[in-house]
Amino acid sequence: MDVEGTKWLLKAAHGFGVKHIVYVSIVGIDDNPFPYYQAKRRAERLIEESGIPYTVLRATQFQELVVAVANALTKGPIAPIPKDFRVQPVDIEAVAARLAELAAGEPAGRVRDIGGPQVVSLAYAVDAYASVVDRTRRQVQIPVPGKVGAAFRAGANLLGEHGDEVGESFSHHLVWRLET
Repeated sequence: MDVEGTKWLLKAAHGFGVKHIVYVSIVGIDDNPFPYYQAKRRAERLIEESGIPYTVLRATQFQELVVAVANALTKGPIAPIPKDFRVQPVDIEAVAARLAELAAGEPAGRVRDIGGPQVVSLAYAVDAYASVVDRTRRQVQIPVPGKVGAAFRAGANLLGEHGDEVGESFSHHLVWRLET
């Protein structure tokens, strides 16, 4: 949907004389063959090749996505956790603020990536979520084979040195957002 939706967006943008497109994407899509990530990269390329001035902001996974994954993994009696996966959940409000700032500015091409200030193992994130919602489950670490598994184990989805940490930590999100 990202690729087809981007094609329609660009067609409309050309028709209306849009002077700046701002697109939110995902950190690490160049180094991870996960199909959704590759679709996001194809959408970025369409924007880059459109002739319309643009800004692309890549962000790590939203905190809400990590919570949704943790929720799904803790529904049964055992929580199957992809082994050695780490996440760097980012505060969606911090991403929205950065997008608004970029939209109000001049087109900048690809800007510095952003991510949350806390890198945690997926096992930790699931355990922390489960304890907050009183749904503690026995975890079983599941090896994820192939290039996608290798990319996540290598941390391709993490911010790295070419990005900025923004917003509240995942731990803070769990305590203040889920407990209130």
